[in-house]
This record gives sequence, C-alpha cells and structure tokens, in this order.
Amino acid sequence: MNGDARSVDFFRGSRLLGMCLMRNRVTVLAIVLLCVARTSVGAQAFDVLIRNGHIMDGTGSPWYSADLGIRDGRIAAIGRLPGATARTVIDARNLLVTPGFIDMLGQSELTILVEPHLPSKIFQGITIREEHRLTLQDAIRKFTSLPAQRLGLAERGVLKQGLWADITIFDPEQIHDVATFENPNQLSVGMHSVLVNGVPVIAGGKATQALPGKVLQGPGYLQ
Repeated sequence: MNGDARSVDFFRGSRLLGMCLMRNRVTVLAIVLLCVARTSVGAQAFDVLIRNGHIMDGTGSPWYSADLGIRDGRIAAIGRLPGATARTVIDARNLLVTPGFIDMLGQSELTILVEPHLPSKIFQGITIREEHRLTLQDAIRKFTSLPAQRLGLAERGVLKQGLWADITIFDPEQIHDVATFENPNQLSVGMHSVLVNGVPVIAGGKATQALPGKVLQGPGYLQ
C-alpha cells in the first residue's frame, strides 16, 4: 500500500509540475506577443505622422503627450510611436493637437449683410486665454465633439483611432485673429497646421491649396 501511495503522490506531483510549467510558458508567450504587437504598432508606416503633440481629444479631458499616425484619411494610431515612419511628419512639440473645429453657422452672417459695420464673427466669442471664463478643454469640446454630436456626425469631432482625421494643430499661447473687414482673408497667427480627412490644408502656417473636403450628410439627409 505504501508503494502505491507513493506512486499516486508522484503522479499527482508530476501533473502539478506539468501544469505549472505550461502556465509559465503561456504567460511568457503572452508577454512576447504583447511586446511584438507594441513594437509593430510603433514601427508602422503612415501617410502622416504627428510627433510630440499635446493631444486634446475633444471629449473635455485634459491634454496628454502622444504621437498620432494617419493612414487613408483616418486616425490609425495614437500613442508612443518611436519607430514609425511617414511620408509627411509634423513636429507638434509644445503645440495643441485637437479635432477640427466645426462651425454651426450660428453667429452673424445675416446681420453683416444687413449692416456691414456691425461686428461679425471675426470679433465675437469668448476669449478663453485672457478672460478664463471656460477651461481650454471645455472650449475645445464646444468647438468639436459637441457640434458633431448635434449635427449627427458620428465619425467626426473626436481624436480616436478609426475616425476621420480632421485635426487642428495650434499654439494656445500665440493664436489670435488678424482678419479685418478691409482685409478678411488672413490666416490666424499661431495656427500651425490644419488637416481635413488626413490631408494638410494648412502646413507651417501657410495654405497648401489642397482641397480634400467633401459634403457631409447628417441623419436628416433625404435622397
């Protein structure tokens, strides 16, 4: 009986040892696959790569530091992408990277047609930087995800993987408007880059003459 008991104990011990070794192998394999996956993400090739930006995603959250990769007009990756390459690389160090601003045309178009001397949208709006009536992240949300939600634009207004890459890159300390009624066609100072569907239409503060925009149809559209 003693010999049989020792055999059973040995058999059980062998099974436990085998199970432990298998679990360890599975754990090691999972770690290796995770590292490979992260490495492959970092080594991707993109159409446009925005480096070292302060990402403010439009949800009302504060900014965080990250890179952003764009492929085929959409956001393909957000995070640390040290090995990534791209045809176009934008250095956004110390700049704010936000969703593209959405104008719901709710201001003074009619009044400026009736009385040209009335203040237009050029001079309207809350001055966030000087008057501090609203946090910057809340202001960005009101310019981006909030109007996108109201208009039913499901794939716009937020910086998120898989969504269309409508992106604004600017210096929040320097941005200001210089347009006037006499000379209205002037770009704002401090606006570094603007991308529409992943294509730069403003690069380095200058218009590129690219026209990648398209008509967006909301939920009320009838064919």
